[in-house]
Amino acid sequence: MPKILIVEDNRLTRTTLGQFLRGKGYTVELAEDGAQAISLLNEDAFDLVISDIVMPKVNGWDLLAHVGTNLPDTPVLLMTAYTQVQPSQAQSHKTSDLIFKPFDLGNVLCKVEQTLGLKKF
Repeated sequence: MPKILIVEDNRLTRTTLGQFLRGKGYTVELAEDGAQAISLLNEDAFDLVISDIVMPKVNGWDLLAHVGTNLPDTPVLLMTAYTQVQPSQAQSHKTSDLIFKPFDLGNVLCKVEQTLGLKKF
């Protein structure tokens, strides 16, 4: 099953999303900020990164840049509660898609499946 890295500074959101995706059969690792995510990405391979944009230490845009430079075949879904972030802005940064908070878990699952469907396992 694909391995997903969830990067979210809000513990409740991070654990809820992680438990949900584990329940759907995915292997999931959790990081509380972009710096921790970069450490995990340097240690292990992931099929998908789901990251918040606004986080301490290393934000989602900087994490996206790191993934794009070092792991260009790893898709990234960005999450945000800020409605002023436009999907076109996210796409111009080479993200796979944008998830607005609060989100519906079914919608997130659909985006995960669509994104992973583009990769061959």
